[in-house]
Amino acid sequence: MPSESIPQSSVEDDISDSPMGIDLQIDVAVPLWDKIPSLHALVKEAVGVALHYSGYPLSLMELSCKFTNNAESQQYNAEYRGQNKPTNVLSFPNIEPQMYDDAFSFAEVGGPRVMLGDVLFAYETIANEAQSQDKTIEHHLSHLIIHGVLHLLGYDHIEEEDAREMEALECVLLAQLNIDNPYAYELKDEGKYDDRK
Repeated sequence: MPSESIPQSSVEDDISDSPMGIDLQIDVAVPLWDKIPSLHALVKEAVGVALHYSGYPLSLMELSCKFTNNAESQQYNAEYRGQNKPTNVLSFPNIEPQMYDDAFSFAEVGGPRVMLGDVLFAYETIANEAQSQDKTIEHHLSHLIIHGVLHLLGYDHIEEEDAREMEALECVLLAQLNIDNPYAYELKDEGKYDDRK
C-alpha cells in the first residue's frame, strides 16, 4: 500500500530531528488513542529498537505509523489481505528487503531516504487483546510496533520456523525495553515452558 493511500489526519508527528534521525510520521487518526498519554514516546522507542537491529543507518530511514480503529483496519484488511475483519496491526512494505543495500547506498550519496513502508494499528483490537492476555496496553502495543516494523524489514511468520525466528527476535528486542516475553500467555494454561528469551 503506497504511503499516499493512507488518508492523513490532523494529528501528526515528524521526528526527523530526533536523536535517532529517523523520519517517522506518527498519525493519530482517532481520539481513542488519547487513552495512552505516552503514545508518541512509546512509538519512537519501539520503532528505534526495531530499526536499530537492521544495521542500516537510522538517519536514512523513513516510515509511517497510523493509529486508527477497527473500522479502518477492517477496510484495509479486506482490501489488501482478503480478510473482512479488523486485525491488530497491518504492515505495508514499500521496498523489498533484497533491495535495501542498493537503496541505502543511493541514500548515502545524496539520494532520498529509504521509505520502508506504513504500519497501521487498530485500537479496539489491541486493547481487547491486552486485556485478555493480562498485559498493559502499552506493553502489548510496543510488541506490535516491533512486530509490524520487522514485517517491513522482511520478517514473516507464515512458516513455523520463520515464526519462531521472528518471535525470538521480538523477545530479544522487547527485553531492551524491559518488557517480558509476550508469548508467555499462550503457554500459561498448557503448562509448557517457552524458551524464547
